[in-house]
Amino acid sequence: MTHHAHLLEERLFDCYLAETHGESIDPPSAEHLADCKSCASRYAELASFMDTLRADGVAEADAIFTPERLRAHPDLQEFYLGNVARGDRRSYRDVKQYRRSRRWYG
Repeated sequence: MTHHAHLLEERLFDCYLAETHGESIDPPSAEHLADCKSCASRYAELASFMDTLRADGVAEADAIFTPERLRAHPDLQEFYLGNVARGDRRSYRDVKQYRRSRRWYG
């Protein structure tokens, strides 16, 4: 068995991202993780840390942005429900960002 260098942290992170997005890990990295116990333990530690970080972030966001708070936000109501504070719907002409000017080239 040939000894290969350990995987860099960046490579381990790429493997983690591929796995979380449902993609397959590139075969040389997958083979190395299967053979090298040191890299496999580093990968498991990274995956555990990232999953904990993701869960904490989701929990914090859920605590801040409660459903009641989101339902009461006027911009979200207008975007998702089409509601406007004054009760009527605004037309495209009221909300368009720019107006094209006519340019005549001679």
